[in-house]
Amino acid sequence: MDSSPATPSPARAAAEPGAAQRPLVLWVTAVSNVAGVGRHFLDTARAGGVPGHRMVYALPEGPLAVALRETGAAVVTGRFGAREQSAVTAVLSLRSLLRRLRPAIVHTHLPYADVIGCAARRGLRAPDGGSIRLVSTEHCISADPDLLQPSHARALLMARVHHVRLRLTDHLIGVAEYTRREVRRQWSRTVPMTVIRNGVDRMHAPRDRATGLRVLSMARLAHEKRIEDVIAVFAALVAREGDARLTIAGEGPERSELERLVAQLGLDGTVRFAGFIDKEQAFREHDVMVQLSAVENLSYSLLEAVAHGIGVIATDVGGNDEILPAHCIVDVADREAAAAAIIDQGLNRDRRPVLDGTIPTVAEMLERVAGVYREVLG
Repeated sequence: MDSSPATPSPARAAAEPGAAQRPLVLWVTAVSNVAGVGRHFLDTARAGGVPGHRMVYALPEGPLAVALRETGAAVVTGRFGAREQSAVTAVLSLRSLLRRLRPAIVHTHLPYADVIGCAARRGLRAPDGGSIRLVSTEHCISADPDLLQPSHARALLMARVHHVRLRLTDHLIGVAEYTRREVRRQWSRTVPMTVIRNGVDRMHAPRDRATGLRVLSMARLAHEKRIEDVIAVFAALVAREGDARLTIAGEGPERSELERLVAQLGLDGTVRFAGFIDKEQAFREHDVMVQLSAVENLSYSLLEAVAHGIGVIATDVGGNDEILPAHCIVDVADREAAAAAIIDQGLNRDRRPVLDGTIPTVAEMLERVAGVYREVLG
């Protein structure tokens, strides 16, 4: 287990002025990259954490840990988050950290951390003499449980695991109304639950379109993201807008197969695989983002695209309709209609979506999380 000397250590975080009056919260995740939940961690750290609480971030070593340290956050890396370790090792490592820090709340993010966090805190006491409270944020639940699991049997097993761990969870945060509905339908009707949508700050900066239509895909190159459908829709678009270009940002297991598909469709000169890219620059350089995934809850990529004032089209999954108006939602099977929707928003800025009052800023999101903490601490 390691904490960088260049970063405020957990011990120093506990010794900050007024620390005794502010409960210590340990955020735990098993991911090491900056996308998705990593973005959630970084936004929180850059905003100074959850108001009224001291924060320590526990995660595997990697780009996210490095970025968190750069914000000045208290970071601990250890084997509790590494998927290559056994679950027993992960639980014991996290339990050792909990004994050392004695947080008031453990707040877990994503299923692996949810499960090990639930097991690790059992029987341990918080500074107030009560048990360490457990809060989890549910970032990704699919309406089709089989979609994110290797087999139906595995999906049934994991549903049972979630049912049990939610019986031992003090409060669950869902990132969308969709998330709440699916948790209630699939896992638990009784766990206390609050919807707090992912926060994003408004930063409109659409590009001055001097060249042809520029289309962006920003997602992990994995089967549930359906990048092959993005490419197929783009092929229909190019037939109508010959100077259009598509940037596919992200990495994942399907990259080689997707590159072969681009070659087969004769799109080599118009499609670029960019890997991990700077999001701010990407939004400045493109007109429309396309997201045709099969699973979403409340996508940070969609939120960011709308916040930057570019066009967006997406499938009718998860909480997408909680971000986007109806004309931005497309049927993945109707490629011509999807292509027309891209052209519509590329040419007409007044057709692009805007964030409404249901989407909080980062500060508003964190104030709502603070409210949950106050509730579980009584």
